[in-house]
Amino acid sequence: KSFQKLEKTKTLNLFIIFIAAILAPIVASVIPRFKFPAVVLEICLGIVIGPQVLGLVQLDPVINELSQFGLGFLFFLAGFEIDIDRLKGKPLTYAIIGWIISLIISLLIGGILQASGLVISFIFIGLAMSTTAIGVLVPILRDEGDLNSNFGRFVFSAGVVGEFAPLTILALFFNKVYNNFSSLILVILFIVIAFVILFTVRRWQPPYIVDLMRKTMNNSGQLALRLSLLLLVALIFITMNSGIDFLFGAFTAGIILSEVMKMAKNKNDRDIENMRIKFEGIGFGLLIPIFFIVSGINFNLNAFLTSPTSLLMVPIFLISFLIVRGFPSMVIYRKILSKAERVPLALFSATQLPMVIVITDLAVKSGALHTNNAADLVGAAIISVILFPFIALIMRNSKTKQKVGSDN
Repeated sequence: KSFQKLEKTKTLNLFIIFIAAILAPIVASVIPRFKFPAVVLEICLGIVIGPQVLGLVQLDPVINELSQFGLGFLFFLAGFEIDIDRLKGKPLTYAIIGWIISLIISLLIGGILQASGLVISFIFIGLAMSTTAIGVLVPILRDEGDLNSNFGRFVFSAGVVGEFAPLTILALFFNKVYNNFSSLILVILFIVIAFVILFTVRRWQPPYIVDLMRKTMNNSGQLALRLSLLLLVALIFITMNSGIDFLFGAFTAGIILSEVMKMAKNKNDRDIENMRIKFEGIGFGLLIPIFFIVSGINFNLNAFLTSPTSLLMVPIFLISFLIVRGFPSMVIYRKILSKAERVPLALFSATQLPMVIVITDLAVKSGALHTNNAADLVGAAIISVILFPFIALIMRNSKTKQKVGSDN
């Protein structure tokens, strides 16, 4: 009976989480003028159903594992969106330069906060502030039809570097098992393995397997989808057993499949192109909402509301996001983008969330960050996702209307 009661509790927890996942896009559709990203509503609903408000959900190992896989799938889809040919050249070069400047500024701000006694470790604070929420921005840019524009290329490049670079630093310097030199060797070895996998997939395509993938694309077999998920799980497994953050493996799996899809697209293989819809269905339809809702459930609302410094730290972090990620965009892109484009780019670049959650969680567990600092930083990141894309889209839409008016 106790086992049955436990199973019923687990099922009820998952049931309530799915209700929250359904409510998020419904509520978002009711307030379309504000263009709230669904992920923000998912986090807010997670806070509401969590132990610090209504107490409707108690997390269990199954939900926690689904949440982690949802985070991995978010990074997998971010890697999947990468088109190396579209990124190379000025977009990638400027994005790398911009991020290096951002990291320097963020470490300086983190150092000031540590010297003032407001935080423990300037490294984790600085690393968190140098990120960009590309996984959150991609759906927004695609919905606005701006993902493949010239402006979208610069936003996407800045976002990719702003998420991949901090992830690489985590893999190199915060390895859970090995020292820094060993971590470097392991990361290099992992990259070599990834290139070998990519080369093998692109060169070795047994006709029988390819034909079977096509035949099962739209029936219960789904071989192509299963092979893709096998690659994702395999790279996650390799990174986790190397002490490297599993997100590095998920991101790499997305890049490899993106290159495979691009090759298939060049051959006019429409069935392979449909894989994008299947991936997004699994990700945004199931796993990713669980991650953001669980993030809301885990959000330390009490520390956020009772901390005497929260009213001070949240605005400081929010302004720091703009300085760290926005200021370089305003400076280094001044020769190739107009001011009307640089400001939205700066706002998009300063939008942060998933990596902030990951970095603060790691920092709190290692004792390098106070729980109230983590809550303040995540709270500021949530506000950035609400506020910055909203303002950027208003500016972009205003520019479009002005252009249409001048053409008429």
